[in-house]
Amino acid sequence: MNVHIANNGGSMSSDSQERLTVLLVHGAWHGAWCWQNVKEELIRNGLEVETVDLPSANPQGGQRGGLDDDARVVRTALDSIEGNVIAVAHSYGGLPLSEGAAGAPNVAHLIYLTAFQLDIGESLLSAIGGQPTSWLQIGDGVTMPTDTREIFFADIDEAAADAAAARLSPQSLSSFEESQTAAA
Repeated sequence: MNVHIANNGGSMSSDSQERLTVLLVHGAWHGAWCWQNVKEELIRNGLEVETVDLPSANPQGGQRGGLDDDARVVRTALDSIEGNVIAVAHSYGGLPLSEGAAGAPNVAHLIYLTAFQLDIGESLLSAIGGQPTSWLQIGDGVTMPTDTREIFFADIDEAAADAAAARLSPQSLSSFEESQTAAA
């Protein structure tokens, strides 16, 4: 993979010595672990890379956060990065990225990689018609997909799919129900 970052009039400095960091935000049920191959490739191409683990998919169990908690984690990460940031979100990660990056002065670009991009006042659940999809199991305030291989990993080898599926964590239902309060 070749990485070329072009500045097309964004807020990034034209000074080539300016520090640039990529922040990767995972989707529902996943964790920062899902970005490992992408992170390694970006680092090989000379970029600084940070990831976050969203509390809505806390792999340790216990208290799982909602959208507001996830957005706070994203904002904390953005605030801790010196220099310009290209923030990339996948799937559900688009919500906490939009909310957490709102007004962040160092965010040069937002990239939504098959990610949700909602309006203020919308929730993920409202954006998909108000009802959970048929492939979601819901219980005790959390959700899990029913067939992770088919939904997430149908195009990778079986061993890799099994390894990734084993790392998925229940996602808080509140992260799908809470409305977005800000949008970058």
